[in-house]
Amino acid sequence: MGSSRTWDEFVNPVTAILKHLEATIRPVDAPIPVVAVSSIDTTKLVDAFDLGIIPPQLLSDETSEQAREEMEQWAYHAHFRILKKSNANFSAEVILNGTVLGAIDFEMDLSDAESVKWRLESRAATDETEELLEKAVTVCRRSNWVKIWYESGHTIAEGHIFEIRHRDMPFQDFSWVDFSEYDVTKEKPSRLDLNVIGEEDSLFCWVKNSWPLDGFGDSAGGWLACDDGSMEIADFIHLDDKSVPPKLSVIHIKASNSASPTRGVSVSDYEIVTSQAVKNFRYLDRTILTEGFESGVGKKVGKLVWYNRRPAKEGRTGMLKALQAIIFEWLRRRSRNVDSRCWSILC
Repeated sequence: MGSSRTWDEFVNPVTAILKHLEATIRPVDAPIPVVAVSSIDTTKLVDAFDLGIIPPQLLSDETSEQAREEMEQWAYHAHFRILKKSNANFSAEVILNGTVLGAIDFEMDLSDAESVKWRLESRAATDETEELLEKAVTVCRRSNWVKIWYESGHTIAEGHIFEIRHRDMPFQDFSWVDFSEYDVTKEKPSRLDLNVIGEEDSLFCWVKNSWPLDGFGDSAGGWLACDDGSMEIADFIHLDDKSVPPKLSVIHIKASNSASPTRGVSVSDYEIVTSQAVKNFRYLDRTILTEGFESGVGKKVGKLVWYNRRPAKEGRTGMLKALQAIIFEWLRRRSRNVDSRCWSILC
């Protein structure tokens, strides 16, 4: 758990661990009850209900920047809707940025539970989408990028079959909002522009018009910056510099793949948006946040800043000054007085 100050401090716990292992006669198949366990019984794996590309945050640090950007595109902006299924096999419709590309058939080879493989066949929706669908097929061939969920309680991840250990966990502190004038399947507006964001029915427009929610900041609006793009901090960053203490919100948005009032939760989307939120907790560190925010100054996205819901003349520079003033005051008082929160919008 940490470095050892002396040789004895290192030897004693290691010795205790080795003695404990030596005394263990009967192994425990699942010693940690909240963790999924590997499965070798492939006969029970049936009825796929979701598929997703794992978020790039879960990749090793050695992964190239190009691979991360490609993975980000398919993890964050693509949906795979299960069309039909037969035992472990299934077909999935591929939707990228709201456009249906076509369908991919997955024929699963479960002969080795620790190295699952699959054969793919694709059918493009139109001639124009054929090239993009082929890219989706290439991505889906990378078993270490794909995660598949089955109704039988199994998951295929990184080419391995796991049995999910279900636990009931209550979800609390929801903030219910009205999306009736917005399309929950539409994440972004037609273009990322100061004069467009807020004027259409996308979820980006909802954030610009509705954030902060009641209790999460000054109702007048405060500072709001769009940070959408590769290796973003978040889709939006909101700063209320008038409240005491000031409030910083890091907002992630994930559109739904269905607008039906009876739609269920998308497991893949939930995993992606929560991984984004967990990754971006690091930006609640004042130094990392400031450096990340400064990197957008001078870029096109740096102009997408509003103050009290109106375009900010100084753009990101003005919001950065407000943030730095808060940090300076915080350092002056030497007290933790910034209320920092990381929010996810999952429809």
